[in-house]
Amino acid sequence: MTTTTNATATTNAAANLGFVGRLRAFADNIFEPKLHIAFAALWSLSLLGNLYAASNVSPWRLDPRLGILVFTVFVCLFFLRMVDEVKDYDYDVIHNSKRPLVSGLVTRADIARYLVVFAAIVLALNAAMGVGLALWVLADIVYGLLQIPIERRSRTVRENLIVNLVTVYPVNVGLSVYTVLYFLHTTGAPFSAKHALLVVAYACAFLHFEVARKSSWPHLAVSGERLYSQLVGLRIALLVSVVFAFAALGAALWAFAPWAQTGAAAAVSYLPLLALVPMARGLALHARNRETRHSARPMAVAFLFAFYVTMLVRALVVTH
Repeated sequence: MTTTTNATATTNAAANLGFVGRLRAFADNIFEPKLHIAFAALWSLSLLGNLYAASNVSPWRLDPRLGILVFTVFVCLFFLRMVDEVKDYDYDVIHNSKRPLVSGLVTRADIARYLVVFAAIVLALNAAMGVGLALWVLADIVYGLLQIPIERRSRTVRENLIVNLVTVYPVNVGLSVYTVLYFLHTTGAPFSAKHALLVVAYACAFLHFEVARKSSWPHLAVSGERLYSQLVGLRIALLVSVVFAFAALGAALWAFAPWAQTGAAAAVSYLPLLALVPMARGLALHARNRETRHSARPMAVAFLFAFYVTMLVRALVVTH
């Protein structure tokens, strides 16, 4: 009764905010804009810079179109979070009662409008640069939307976290591929194996983050909580996360081949290895906290940001 009453009160208050006001409140609740713009910028620009570094093209310079690249990644991430709000509704009713859709902060109609508006904006911006870019973004968006009916019809996809990851993760990889397509389109450079290695590196880095942040000692987990460690045990889940971390760094180093370089270019190519520090810290926290639940998310986030920042520094040094 209390939850229903609170939801009704939230719905009544949200009705007075208007379309933009509810959008702002929705974003602040589940997708803090400044944080995620920084995340989108670090991801896309660090990858783009290293694509330049891996190719014999003109030096990497500031370009107004970079804003479209970052905005596209940011909007697609927000778009997918809105899709999650709809498809995870039943789970959130039990485990995340403060989520905007559950609490009544927004309605399904609101989310549908946000999806249409943001899709139209990002597709128009990319179409202005090239039809191919717009079509790729459209495909990524449509695949993301398809997750709603897929999960409704398949209990396995909906409830098995590993199957769900395999089904959903192509949307994330699609954004790295979009960055490669943006690079090829704006520079005219030919595609190379190094570009594929960099996509693999970024895909594995995010997979480390995904698995590490959703792992805990099984006896400390909340009943019904969706964790990888609930399916395979904490030790195996952490081992998998470590494998993804080393795969990310290995793919990056393979693409960089610092052993064949000299000077600053060689030195900065090893910087991404610093991301192993928060990874090790996360493992140590699990080892020391077997009876008290702690959040695995901070160290997983730290790994991902360390990877992106060091990759960006590497790109800036090598391309200049």
